[in-house]
Amino acid sequence: MFLHEHKAIHLQGGMAVFRQAMTIRMAPGIKGRRYTQGDFKPLSVHYRERRFQVHVMVEFASLGLAKIASALGLVLDYFSLGRVRFLHRYFADRRELVERATTAESYRRIVERLGNPVQISAVGAPVEHNLLILAGPGAGKTTVIVHRCAYLLQVERIPARQILVLCFNHNAAVTLRQRLFALVGNHARGLTVVTYHGAAMRLAGISVRDALEQARSGPQAAEPIDFDGIIKDALRLLKGNIEIPGAEPDILRDQLLGGYSHILVDEYQDIDQDQYDLVSAIAGRTLADKEKRLAIMAVGDDDQNIYGFRGANVASSASFRRTIRSSRSSWWRTTAPAATSSAPPTS
Repeated sequence: MFLHEHKAIHLQGGMAVFRQAMTIRMAPGIKGRRYTQGDFKPLSVHYRERRFQVHVMVEFASLGLAKIASALGLVLDYFSLGRVRFLHRYFADRRELVERATTAESYRRIVERLGNPVQISAVGAPVEHNLLILAGPGAGKTTVIVHRCAYLLQVERIPARQILVLCFNHNAAVTLRQRLFALVGNHARGLTVVTYHGAAMRLAGISVRDALEQARSGPQAAEPIDFDGIIKDALRLLKGNIEIPGAEPDILRDQLLGGYSHILVDEYQDIDQDQYDLVSAIAGRTLADKEKRLAIMAVGDDDQNIYGFRGANVASSASFRRTIRSSRSSWWRTTAPAATSSAPPTS
């Protein structure tokens, strides 16, 4: 109505909208990019918000029929209270409505505030999709991992215990965990953020203390802990190459993974062959039953590899593209900053 009164558009009986011709120019880096379901996620949030506002207007009318002062109080609260407080004051008995509106608020905070179409599309992608994102330094790769975790936790309501995040080293794991807690607070409790060796030790049932004691008690006490050997042991367990009496390989795999449904991998270009095999085994890429596979997101820079001396190989990114290629997989290549460019995702 505001636009109509200022003659920017013309409304005819509320049934049709007439406007002058409009020219839309795509920002550099967006033109030619194929859009995914993640790009259209803001639309569903928009319409969800509109439905919520209809409920607010119904509540306003109901209160006004009984007492106009109550209806005016609702209006004041709508514009002055925080969203969550407003919901619990007027819609506490309608849990589904409260949940939808709270999810919409979380979406705006976690996804829309990124302000980057490529990051928004990746973070808000359907939960079952597999994604590989290649970007240069400073493009916000770890930001995508952090916000994807937050999205799974608060928007899609995936339990924290079902999410596994793999980082290249301990410092990266600590930093990522701190950023995630800063974004979603206690909702991140129960989330597993570990290094590749940490994940292997969990799978093999070995603690750092156990490994140290084993090294000290061995025939060569000065020998360093064979962490790479622990990764190989974890691989054999996941692949069913180690026979455990009374445990079928498939059942053992489910028990080892503890109900994980999503795996996120940071700095993917720095992993070596054993670590690549571990990621593939955890995600279930080699399983014939696709329903048992975990949804995976990996980010990396295939033009930068600082750990070549220890066997790290950017070919893992190419292998990942080949392995996850299916109707529910996508990959992007972006340049720094990520807001400026993206290539068409290959599905």
